[in-house]
Amino acid sequence: MEIEEFTFVTGQELADGTLIVFAQETELIEDGLHTMVLVKKADDDWSNEGVLGWPTISSSINEDSSAALAIDKDGEFFEMTADDGVWTGIDRIKPWRYDFRFIQNVAGRVYAGGTKRFVHRRLGYKSWEEVSRSDMHESDTSIAFEGMAGFSDTELYAVGWNGEIWSFNGAAWRMLDSPTNLILTDATTTTDKVFACGQMGTIIEGRKDSWRIVEHDVMSDDLWSAATFRNTPYFATDYGILKYENGDVSWAAEQSAQMRTTMFLSVGPSGLWSFGPHDICLFDGDTWTTIAQS
Repeated sequence: MEIEEFTFVTGQELADGTLIVFAQETELIEDGLHTMVLVKKADDDWSNEGVLGWPTISSSINEDSSAALAIDKDGEFFEMTADDGVWTGIDRIKPWRYDFRFIQNVAGRVYAGGTKRFVHRRLGYKSWEEVSRSDMHESDTSIAFEGMAGFSDTELYAVGWNGEIWSFNGAAWRMLDSPTNLILTDATTTTDKVFACGQMGTIIEGRKDSWRIVEHDVMSDDLWSAATFRNTPYFATDYGILKYENGDVSWAAEQSAQMRTTMFLSVGPSGLWSFGPHDICLFDGDTWTTIAQS
């Protein structure tokens, strides 16, 4: 298989080291109607495991890191282990109509949500429950959650449009005071803090009722993804990766011939993974390695 033929969207590394990448064939990318599932097992070449009839908008690892999960905006859902794929679906809550924006493993449980502040939690194969409540939902799609992070089932945080931050204690949701009104695109946790990133280089940190802007002048472009590796939060732009360490924001990886594009971050047993449209790179804690380019 020629890996150069694909544009990478997102990916996950399984517990056994298998890398599953959701991509599009570059020459067909304008149709926006498909996802190719690419697999690379340890010490093996890439293989093309088939096509999904919809574009993936987000991916996650499952509860025990044995499978990668992908979702499209309508809630079509795909699960793939190192050996096969399993189709499921998320039932939509009537009468509202909404788009999914994310699927994420948070503290060992899988959540999916999006516009109108809907959030679902996976209970098992083909089994989901809504954990958002009816009075959170907007009447149109002018508001959305873009990502979640948390420490347990009883301390979760959802972030999204207008800088919104909501907390969930396992029984009730509460909207928190946010230090920004810019869109927050993703969130991650360290040992004791939540970090969220978003438009115009925005990074915020906090927990419970205390939140602040992390001031920096490294760049002012949008940040798309957040992940924590070795208790350090990382944030991806279109062309590089930032980190917050020892109270300062700095470049963890700047644009180069080995990493021309970045967009989505995930963490697996091999380290921190960066997926850009044309570059897949891995950081093991010391060195960035280019795994594939197109």
